[in-house]
Amino acid sequence: DRFRAMDSLSLMSLPKRVVIVGYGPVGHILLEHLVDGTELALEITVICEEPRLAYNRVAMTSYFQHRSPEELAMASMEWLEEKNVQLIFARASCIKRAQKRVVYEGANVSGEMEYDELVLAT
Repeated sequence: DRFRAMDSLSLMSLPKRVVIVGYGPVGHILLEHLVDGTELALEITVICEEPRLAYNRVAMTSYFQHRSPEELAMASMEWLEEKNVQLIFARASCIKRAQKRVVYEGANVSGEMEYDELVLAT
């Protein structure tokens, strides 16, 4: 019994692997809550089909005035790195629920990753 309890304690200390599919405003707000609002150990990966960071779609009209996508961005690559978030610019092409795996394909990257929790924020 004691060894079983020790095994469960070591499993509890492992980081939970969270995969977020979609990195628009909703995905970014969720990400903010996960990185700043919890004490849990998390390994977070975001799969984003668009070739840019999350941006404020409501402010799109100002883009046409300034022509600066950076002004619409909700975060920076530096912020994501600081928060230990992996960002993959690719399309989630298949979700294997029984195996808890996501297959992704992009122009320069493709692969498959395991998750403990999956969020579809598209």
